[in-house]
Parts: sequence; C-alpha cells; structure tokens
Amino acid sequence: MAPERINPDPKRKGYDIRSDVWSLGISMLELAIGKFPFPESKSLFEQLKRVCQDDPPRLPLNRFSKDFEDFIDKCLQRDYEKRPYYSHLLTYPFITQNESNDISSFVTKILPPVEST
Repeated sequence: MAPERINPDPKRKGYDIRSDVWSLGISMLELAIGKFPFPESKSLFEQLKRVCQDDPPRLPLNRFSKDFEDFIDKCLQRDYEKRPYYSHLLTYPFITQNESNDISSFVTKILPPVEST
C-alpha cells in the first residue's frame, strides 16, 4: 500500500492513481528479488510505519538493467506528486525497448508445453 494511503497528509486533497504506481513498483521489485522488499517487522503497525518513514526499497545495485532500476525508482517515489502517471511510465525505456519483440514466441520457447487433460 502506498505511503499516502497509509498516512494521508491533511494538507493535500487525497491520493490518485499514482498510489497504484507505487503498488506496481513494489510488486515488480518483489518479483525481481524474490522476497518482500521491506525488512521483517515485529508487527503490522511497524511495517506500515516503515513504508511511510523509511527510504523506499531499491533494487540491488548492478544486478538489473539501469532502465529497470530507473523504472522502479520512479514508481517508488515517496511523494506521490513526484510519481509518474501510468501514461508517462509507458514512455520509459524499460517499457519501450521491447515493444517490437514477440513476447508470446519467447514464452513459448522457454516454457514446456502444457498437456491438456
């Protein structure tokens, strides 16, 4: 959950779709590193406090492309007003560099066939 949804700022008028951009970034980060990206917490409240107060999690350095690192960093801007909208994310090199690739052929090549039952 995005920081602004956990601890809304009374001086702002709420949150918008960019809260979901935070969730996208957290989900992609977790898939990339294979574990929940925040340190273990003693309680749910401690975990929520970390989301709101600690620096956002980052990808390990030099394990992923710079384009992917940049994409995740932009998604995980704590201040939602600095976070891009989805339409802007679609212009990032991490997304655009593979627009012409046939992903279904790639997946078909790397995954074993599934037998029908």
